[in-house]
Amino acid sequence: MARLLQVFGFLSVLFRGATLTFQSLAVGGVVFLIFVVRRAGEDSAALRQACLRWIRRSALALAAMQVSYVLANSIILRQSADMSLRDVLGANFVLAGVIGVVAAFTLVVLTVPTRSTSYSDLLIPGAAIIASSVMTSHSVARLDYRAPLVAFTALHQMATATWLGGLPYLLIAIRQAPTPEFARRLGARFSQLALVSVAVLASAGFLLSLAYVGSIKAVYGTSYGAMVATKVLLFGLLLFLGALNFQLVRRGPASSILASLKRFGEAEIGIGITVILTAASLTSLPPAADIAQDRVTGSEIFARMSPHPPRFGSPSVQELPEDAYTAQKRAFEVGSLARTLPPKRPGPNTTITGQASSFWRWGSWLSSRKRDESPGRAIGRLPSLASLHFFFSAAIRRRGRSARSDSGRRLRIPKSFSIVFLPCC
Repeated sequence: MARLLQVFGFLSVLFRGATLTFQSLAVGGVVFLIFVVRRAGEDSAALRQACLRWIRRSALALAAMQVSYVLANSIILRQSADMSLRDVLGANFVLAGVIGVVAAFTLVVLTVPTRSTSYSDLLIPGAAIIASSVMTSHSVARLDYRAPLVAFTALHQMATATWLGGLPYLLIAIRQAPTPEFARRLGARFSQLALVSVAVLASAGFLLSLAYVGSIKAVYGTSYGAMVATKVLLFGLLLFLGALNFQLVRRGPASSILASLKRFGEAEIGIGITVILTAASLTSLPPAADIAQDRVTGSEIFARMSPHPPRFGSPSVQELPEDAYTAQKRAFEVGSLARTLPPKRPGPNTTITGQASSFWRWGSWLSSRKRDESPGRAIGRLPSLASLHFFFSAAIRRRGRSARSDSGRRLRIPKSFSIVFLPCC
């Protein structure tokens, strides 16, 4: 059972991240089609068909992820709590999953290639998809200020879908634009829509952070606060790239807009997916405001993260932490999973391997201090680190294809590139 809980903690984060990603693509495509393409002022039948095709694909992928997410949660609930199938079917996440699947298939049916040019009816299943996601968020589970938190969460996810989910469709549109001037108009119209989305996203996110984090100490003392800080940093980077796109669309020459928007747009999409995966990991964590006692202090973090010269000898058996599987099995046998992975005593990371893995162990130790969380949930946040390094490297390599040094050699990304981002994540 302990191993099953670990696997479930990992899979739940993956399914949630995939669900949020395809949800943003489906809803963002609907908004882009209605408010950008349809009002472009030119005959863009091929562009509309391309958008409909990708909306349909995103909706099918969303339905598959929703079914997988509901099945995984139902199986673990029956195995761990010995509940009957009838009791499981009455759970809130099952109802939310059913609504999401029905809305996704409705979107598939409404985006057939032979439909007319009126797309306003696509907003109804899009709103149902957002509602199904909000039903499984922290806002619905709160006892205080539930209604405003639900409203802010819905606005937050809708703005995310409009901005980040619409970016791939912008790249599709500028690739199929008949003229550079038409691509400029599409980019300018999407920029206006993105400005409104960013304002709504930042305002709702700030209010949700006040409710879920609550204090500065919770930012560095809990895993929830650390992940929120990571989202804020990535959001700032997205704003920087968005500002470059805005200046390019408004003032840049029409002949160079296509290549430049492709370059910056691909970087924004990569970072945006990383932000969505980070948001998915937040759903597996209790809000920092609910963890008032069991927090990591600044002195503990400093003792854990302080650099020390490496040594070439292995530590003694007494200095090694307890095996994760053994600790979790023992905790499950005694009926408590409160602390499945006891933290190693703060001390010097003096071995070479310990120095290299100190960032990962700090994140695992920080998350395992919280109640009702297995190390598998902490491991589930590692895809955010991997995707962040991958998309940053891909964006820089793509930008440096034409950049060469004075000696004629192609510029390379140093291997230490990933180490720079590990402390931030």
